[in-house]
Amino acid sequence: MLDYINSRILGRLLPVFLIGAGFFFIIYMKGLPIIRPRVIIAPFLRNETKDGSVSPRSALWLALGGVLGVGNIVGVSAAIWYGGAGAVFWMCVSAVLASVLKYAETLLALSRRKGGKASSSAEYVKDVLTERGMPRIGSFLSLAFAVLCLVNSLSMGCLIQVNAMVGVCRDILNVKPIITGILCAILMIAVSSGGLKRISSATNKIVPFMSIVFCLLSVAALILRADRIPDAFVEIIRSAFDLSGKGVLGGIGGFFISRSVRLGVMRGLISNEAGAGTSPMAHSASSSDSPAEQGFLGIIEVLIDTVFLCTLTALVIIVSFPEVEHFGDNSVMMTVGAYSSALGDWVEPVMCVLVLLFGLATVFCQCFYGKLCLSHLTKNKAAEAILTLFYGAAALLSSGTPPGDVWGLADLSIGLMTLINIFVLFLERKRIRKVTFDYFNKER
Repeated sequence: MLDYINSRILGRLLPVFLIGAGFFFIIYMKGLPIIRPRVIIAPFLRNETKDGSVSPRSALWLALGGVLGVGNIVGVSAAIWYGGAGAVFWMCVSAVLASVLKYAETLLALSRRKGGKASSSAEYVKDVLTERGMPRIGSFLSLAFAVLCLVNSLSMGCLIQVNAMVGVCRDILNVKPIITGILCAILMIAVSSGGLKRISSATNKIVPFMSIVFCLLSVAALILRADRIPDAFVEIIRSAFDLSGKGVLGGIGGFFISRSVRLGVMRGLISNEAGAGTSPMAHSASSSDSPAEQGFLGIIEVLIDTVFLCTLTALVIIVSFPEVEHFGDNSVMMTVGAYSSALGDWVEPVMCVLVLLFGLATVFCQCFYGKLCLSHLTKNKAAEAILTLFYGAAALLSSGTPPGDVWGLADLSIGLMTLINIFVLFLERKRIRKVTFDYFNKER
């Protein structure tokens, strides 16, 4: 049932929805802010902190922690295996367009937050619809969003991450799954129980380090396989527009239901979660008093995650595909094998550590999202402590359970969240455009 809904309904609807919404906001805002890269980068370079709160850049690292999980490793190789190399092209296309949605949702979250505190995106879903005379619909959709976010944070944010960490430690380091599961559970509880400050501090240290190391390994692997890079790009483009097999089936309808497009867009969404309403919860914790500037960091988030890191991963896999094709749907080992085939066996334990860091950063951040959504559902403080222990138990249990339908559950929850969130963004389009134009008019 999950596979049918994801492939036949969401898998066909979301590409149209995301690409269409991205184009709409680009045109509606006259190309702002993506046509002004200097303005986008400026908030990242300044990084002011006020009263010991979470700085804008720290909020970016926190948001990146939520998306730079094993989806960048498992998701990319899975997209290539099931959707062909062309899926990489559509992953990047959807990411560029969706970066505008990330900007819009981040801007909206900051412009509507109350008391300068981080809050669930379910809050602005409810407020926007209530202000338009639809309180019952607002209450229902905000409740649905909060529940779906909890499901997503548990499935994608915990079960899939821990399962990948367990698998790579077992296959490379010969560590028993139960040991990895216990360590993940302990670390998750220890960090998440410390609240926003502790989680932000952890992602501030983990995310920049792991991203730099991963980039260096990727560039080194591509340099050693430089002779295969032109053929890799040819295969990506050829597969993206193939009229048969895994490519486009012909016509506009076939284009949007092709496996390359569907897998590319869905894996891109799983990777950066643009338009889904998750990252705004991290960005809303920022000390920034400029919704537009924090929105620029949302764009940077998508570009780092999908356009840059995911593309590097994909290229390394494609140039090494003859050596790793035998791994099939073992996505983690396909990626690790691609790097080790280019750089040597010494890189396997390094990749194992990187998978652990990617996974842990996501677990920490997604648990934070889960708590914010839970606070929307209930103000009972004890519920947050129970949720933290529940995530720890889920991490432990997932060490012995293969993902199975968990990927389908993650696709379903984040897909429905995206539909709800983009609907609200469309309702708030005038506010988003006004805040954007006011900011750029002030910059002149």
